[in-house]
Amino acid sequence: MKRHVLLFFFGFMALFFAGSAGAQEVVELPTVTVSAGSNVSKRVARIFQRDFKGATQTRWYQANKNYLVEFIKDDMKQRALFKRSGRLIYHLAFGKEENLPLEVRQFIKNVYIDYKITDALSVYQDNRKAWIINLEDKNTVLVVRAENGGLQRVAKYPKPAI
Repeated sequence: MKRHVLLFFFGFMALFFAGSAGAQEVVELPTVTVSAGSNVSKRVARIFQRDFKGATQTRWYQANKNYLVEFIKDDMKQRALFKRSGRLIYHLAFGKEENLPLEVRQFIKNVYIDYKITDALSVYQDNRKAWIINLEDKNTVLVVRAENGGLQRVAKYPKPAI
């Protein structure tokens, strides 16, 4: 059975790595078709097991010519995309405030004193690791990126009325 993957993550990755300040170029990405129940190569499976020891509830998919795996590790939902060769394309880990490294959490709390950390996403791609964090106060939702000891506000939205 085939299903289409939401392009949110791929669009997000383009935004994430598009650059830091100033105008950002909009990049239209191709549709990715994912097939459930794919047969993962032994090489990719071995590399996954080595790099993500302790992963549970693994589900593999064929994503075009690549392998997408969804799994649980460190009490976080995670995804990783591998090339056929076994090279990791990207790794995402979905978490909360308690999953942030202590220094990142303290830095954010010192800068955004009146905001609560609601969600955190660890992104690893092209030897870069960053955290994308959602913050909320009474009226606003902020999205910030923490990378290499720095912090950058990526977006600001009015909080939806409930």
